[in-house]
Amino acid sequence: MGGYAEFDSNGKTKSFSSLRSWIYNRVFVIGFKLYFSSDSYIDSRETFGYTFIIARTSAFMIHVNTAFVLLPVCRNLITLLRRTPLNYIISFDHNLSFHKILGWTIVVFSLLHTAAHYRNYYLLYKSTHGEVSLIYLLAASGPSWTGHLMLLCLALIAIPAIDVLRRKNFNTFWYLHHFFFLYFALFSIHGAFCLLKRAEPPYCSKGAVFWKYYLVSGVIYLLERISREYRGSRGNTGTINKVVLHPSHVIELQIKKNLLERSKPGQYIFINCPAVSLNEWHPFTLTSAPEEDFYSVHIRVVGDWTKSLTSVLGIDDLNIKLPQNNTQLLSGARASKYTNHENARKSRFISLKNVVLPELMIDGPFGSASEDAFKHEVVMLFGSGIGVTPFASVLKSMWYRFNLPGHRQRLKKVYFIWTQKDASSFEWFQDLLQAIEDEEEYTDLDSSASSFSGEFSNVSFDNVSRRGKFIDMRIHITAKFTSDQIQNLVLNDSEGHKDAITNLRTPTYFGRPNLEKIFKEVATNHPGADVGVFFCGPTSMGLDIKSCSNKFTSKSTTGTRFTYKHENF
Repeated sequence: MGGYAEFDSNGKTKSFSSLRSWIYNRVFVIGFKLYFSSDSYIDSRETFGYTFIIARTSAFMIHVNTAFVLLPVCRNLITLLRRTPLNYIISFDHNLSFHKILGWTIVVFSLLHTAAHYRNYYLLYKSTHGEVSLIYLLAASGPSWTGHLMLLCLALIAIPAIDVLRRKNFNTFWYLHHFFFLYFALFSIHGAFCLLKRAEPPYCSKGAVFWKYYLVSGVIYLLERISREYRGSRGNTGTINKVVLHPSHVIELQIKKNLLERSKPGQYIFINCPAVSLNEWHPFTLTSAPEEDFYSVHIRVVGDWTKSLTSVLGIDDLNIKLPQNNTQLLSGARASKYTNHENARKSRFISLKNVVLPELMIDGPFGSASEDAFKHEVVMLFGSGIGVTPFASVLKSMWYRFNLPGHRQRLKKVYFIWTQKDASSFEWFQDLLQAIEDEEEYTDLDSSASSFSGEFSNVSFDNVSRRGKFIDMRIHITAKFTSDQIQNLVLNDSEGHKDAITNLRTPTYFGRPNLEKIFKEVATNHPGADVGVFFCGPTSMGLDIKSCSNKFTSKSTTGTRFTYKHENF
């Protein structure tokens, strides 16, 4: 669950980014003025000149960023703050992005701080006429050896955290990132050696004092880690009720939910399997709805940990031929009945039984951007490839809430657009979409619920009657088909009643969605509405969707407002 979250169209994130930039500038200016003009440092300025100002101002920036760098990764704190009015001002969905900004700021100013002090050490060596060894100053003095070790820690922390490297070697990133403990220990004593003195008493601080900068955030983070370790190892043991093997190397775990636990759509949990590794915790988005009596996660088997997990689950062959199950609806009766979605499992799968399943340790659930989907009148859900996972829980919960007798909600319309490379990656998600579509076929929904207009039907949801539909779905496949595959699609078109690829009444589209036309339709069909735009997938596609959100908000003649949020996955 990583990646940058983009700007909201309503300006919340832009406002926070502007505020953050303003704070950064003010902190830098305050530090610069302090060391440039304060009489306390007049002797140091005369001895070292401009590199003294650079070194100390950089140190000031390092102190401030170190004081805050731990807070964005306090998941319990972020989940709590998302439920407060602060969420309307600060986009807590960008916590990982903010953590990265703070971290890389520390790296940059640390390099600047080090380079400036190299010159300062040389000037100090010259001023002592050789009484103090240059080698000692550069390598053996207290500030020097602690500083160089801190740089080494930062390299071990930051380099494996680069997106490309982290995805390829997540375990390496995870273990090396814990060098931050050593970094903070060295940071605490780095200023205790009194190498550079003030011009007046007190000439230097007595003992280690830098720990005061991160005292508050450090205590919060420590409590966070203690809480997570307790919940994960003792308080929240997960019992696997069922393991389902889906096509495309995807397994589904259904985990018993404690009756006291509460989750929201789109949230995620961390899972540890002691039978695989005692120390590795991996995040997975919940694909079950809060209304269901179990947690479910879908796991694509692609790495060492997931392969080891399938082994201890008793799955020896991921390529086993799977039987086709019969179609079932979400409910046994009318769709207005509140039912268990487990009855809707109708994609190809096999259940694994007669296997001693391992216990899991669970930490969470934690908040995500998708939680806000129910705060809007209209919602557009854009998923790309496996990025559709966070929306499984959201779609289920939307369907349950909409069909719960007597339940009122602000949300009136959902547009679900999913882009993927090939049809095979669609199969594991097919059961949910088919169940929703089948149930809506038998449900009398509010006739006032708007949908895509006939004027643009040839662009978006053509040849499908969507008046009264609560959830409109559209599937895009971007892979190129051979002539044989195209001929096979024509022969298996099922007389046009269902799509030959997805078995949905919604037709499959080939190529990328025309975003501008889709946004124009939604703006036309929902004048004055508050439209939430949620996306999970590659950053490049997210930038295009964000651009359309901003464009049709600022240029809308209907008063429709689009609020863009990028799900971290």
